Amino acid sequence: ASAQGAADPLARLRRGLWAFYEFSKTHPEYFELMFVDRSVPSLSQDFQRFEFFQETTARAEADIRACIERGQFSKALNPPAALHVLWVGMLGAATIGLAQRLAPGENPDALAHDLLESLLAGFTTNIRTTFVASDCPFRAADGITSKVAHHA
Repeated sequence: ASAQGAADPLARLRRGLWAFYEFSKTHPEYFELMFVDRSVPSLSQDFQRFEFFQETTARAEADIRACIERGQFSKALNPPAALHVLWVGMLGAATIGLAQRLAPGENPDALAHDLLESLLAGFTTNIRTTFVASDCPFRAADGITSKVAHHA
């Protein structure tokens, strides 16, 4: 990747979301415990304790905000809500792939790729988010959000 690619918020957002999808394939048992297994208590209260998750979330929200400011994404997007939309989409693609619910010969990676590109393309329209994100599990504490946003 070029230095310019590293500074591109849309490219960074795309890479981060794809890394989340790849995590589901490299660590399927952990992914299932975190996101699929209903017998496991929700980890949402614990996310605030993990600085990694806070920083990753803050960086992704800052990238979405930068895409809005650059005119790449709709000005009617709320960054935390938009991040939830992207995350849930990738979670769905990952879960379908892990559960092997596609027909024989259907490629889960191609489906995940098409989903990600469709979601990002949708954000370029005049779409307005209606979802209201709470502070859990993905919103970072204000200090971290501000710190990361200024370094983005």
